[in-house]
Amino acid sequence: RSRSDLLTGYRKRPPRVDSKPVDVQLGLNIYKIHSLDLPSSMLTLLVWLREEWIDPRLAFNASDYAPLDTAMENPYLHVEPGDIWTPDLLLYNHEESMRWTLDDAGAMVYSNGKVFRSRPGLLKVMCRFEGLRNFPWDYLNCALEFGAWILDGTVQDLVFREADCGFTWPGGTGCTDGRTGTSGAESGSTFQEYSIVNVTKERAIAHYDCCPNTPWPSLYYRITVER
Repeated sequence: RSRSDLLTGYRKRPPRVDSKPVDVQLGLNIYKIHSLDLPSSMLTLLVWLREEWIDPRLAFNASDYAPLDTAMENPYLHVEPGDIWTPDLLLYNHEESMRWTLDDAGAMVYSNGKVFRSRPGLLKVMCRFEGLRNFPWDYLNCALEFGAWILDGTVQDLVFREADCGFTWPGGTGCTDGRTGTSGAESGSTFQEYSIVNVTKERAIAHYDCCPNTPWPSLYYRITVER
């Protein structure tokens, strides 16, 4: 069988089950600082942005796709993101859209319908830097806010990725159990005289005047930098 068989009759709609929202897991691998420009309030990070979700329509029997069932420990198929539904996700405080700064290398579809997508590239963040008054003798803080633009929380939910508890950086992960996560051999937190000293996360729910009873989940990452 071929990948085209898997996609026969597929419609690019959110894969909701029993009218429940799709749980989209987000993980941010902060590879290193690319640049930091104080006059323009822009922080540019080299990252791998990881997304996971379940699409039952893409589940398959690995034995139908030999030799996947014997060649791989956890069989998967590679598909183009344009051929399947992908999450509605934006970095709200971007200077340039992730559509242009992240590579769309493809998605991995596992036999149970899990979809994993990792996009390497740059995040250009417009920061409202905290700590400038005493800088360079103090820390700078910059928050990244991710959320949906079209799909509210009744259709698509945003949660932190279970594998790394939401993020990975050279100092560890978002987990508290000592997990080291998966990063590149050349990863590092420094750029010239700037270093990342801490990363924290927070999930929030917003409600807007158009639809006060409808949840809009957001995921925040706060990055602390020192000189």
